[in-house]
Amino acid sequence: MRVEDGENFDDLLARADKALEYLKNRPEKSLVVVTHGYFLRTMVARVLLGDFLSEGVFKRFHAMVSMENTGLTILRYHGKQGEDPMWRLWIYNDHAHLAE
Repeated sequence: MRVEDGENFDDLLARADKALEYLKNRPEKSLVVVTHGYFLRTMVARVLLGDFLSEGVFKRFHAMVSMENTGLTILRYHGKQGEDPMWRLWIYNDHAHLAE
């Protein structure tokens, strides 16, 4: 469902797919990306669930998986020979940089 000119789930998922594809094709070995938590959780859900991610599944994922501000999340793309290329969640919402 679309509310006026707002983004619906399909739009959000397409934007996450586009971002992951863009990042995958960058020549750099490492990149820093800063984004909002809701969109980052969308990307993480896509990485973890792939084509199984539906609007209903995402609503449940979003309700069950919290994310605090300033957390460090690392997604790694592995395309090693002999393996299926895929994104992997390496670190999720780590706050060690804030430790006293």
